Amino acid sequence: LLRQAIRADTTTGKLTEEWREERAIPDKRNSMLLGECGSVIGGLTKNSKRESLPLKRPYLRVANVYEKRLELTDVKEIGVAEGEIDRASLEEGDLLIVEGNGSLDQIGRVAMWRSEITNCLHQNHLIKFRADRTIVLPEYALTSLMSPSGKDEIVQKATSAAGLYTLSISKVSGIAIEVPSLEEQKEIVRRVEDLFAIADRIEAQYRTARARVDRLT
Repeated sequence: LLRQAIRADTTTGKLTEEWREERAIPDKRNSMLLGECGSVIGGLTKNSKRESLPLKRPYLRVANVYEKRLELTDVKEIGVAEGEIDRASLEEGDLLIVEGNGSLDQIGRVAMWRSEITNCLHQNHLIKFRADRTIVLPEYALTSLMSPSGKDEIVQKATSAAGLYTLSISKVSGIAIEVPSLEEQKEIVRRVEDLFAIADRIEAQYRTARARVDRLT
């Protein structure tokens, strides 16, 4: 709840309200579509024909992507054609958004790629957002997508008339986020990281205290 409250304040401008007042900066943020802030790109479609391709690369699946973190203990390889590599490759700062594959609990999980594995690609059930850093910082985009309003926007885009919940390149491109200046984005990211570090310490202290209480007769 604390983390969600922090993320909510990032999208409303409340988190940096005093920071703007100290610098006499107006609260000016533009509502922009994700597709206007960078590139939204699909990945590799897995099929039996890929097994016969001689060129193999590690690739990420839905099972590797969780909220704000990647689980990389089980990364598989996939056959790929030379001409597919540029489109499906991962670069530092890319955001990976879980398509959902029909399940609401799969929708909207987002994590950032930090070049943990060399020459890594991604599957089509993960939609990649590559930020135009002259417009938006990937760290800020990640925080925005994980905020309550960002998650609501993702679910709204994913919901279909048939009751299925899936995202697509066009739907992800149409997700709206609030974009302040790059200077304010940097300050927001810094404050979020600091506040999350405090939240981690509070949780650790609570777990320690709770363990002590549980040991009492």
